[in-house]
Amino acid sequence: MTSSSKNSQLGQPFAEALLTACDREPIHRPDAIQPYGLLLIADASTLTVLGGAGDLETRLSAEWLGCSLNDLLGLTAERFHNFTPASFSDARISGLQDETFSILVHASDGKLLVELEPIQEARLLTWEIFGRIDATADRFERCPDVAEVCRQRGKSLQQTDWL
Repeated sequence: MTSSSKNSQLGQPFAEALLTACDREPIHRPDAIQPYGLLLIADASTLTVLGGAGDLETRLSAEWLGCSLNDLLGLTAERFHNFTPASFSDARISGLQDETFSILVHASDGKLLVELEPIQEARLLTWEIFGRIDATADRFERCPDVAEVCRQRGKSLQQTDWL
């Protein structure tokens, strides 16, 4: 059986899932998350934190279990109810030890899985850079003439502290 015929039998989504970077990462302990990250599990409708993993008490909040996810992380409830993968790319969560975390949210079986990873506060993530580039391109596309494109380009250069 060739690789292409095997992929067609498996179906395209399944075949693509086999090639993800996560699949290539070795599992050291099936019951643990990466040692540098934190994980929160919340009810998707009430946003009540039901569980978590990592050193949450020391790094995020001494009282996290049973708290509202939006109160715990300082974000609005609407962001959790109407999220897309890019919804949290601008969010920065402050930890207890002068740490800053990026946030990634997944929905599964009525639960929200919230991954928090420490980042350098000033460091932009790849999707943030692309998001800013897309926003700039959108402004250019709305320009009625070349002169306005030049004005918008000047504004974007003045605001560019992330390159």
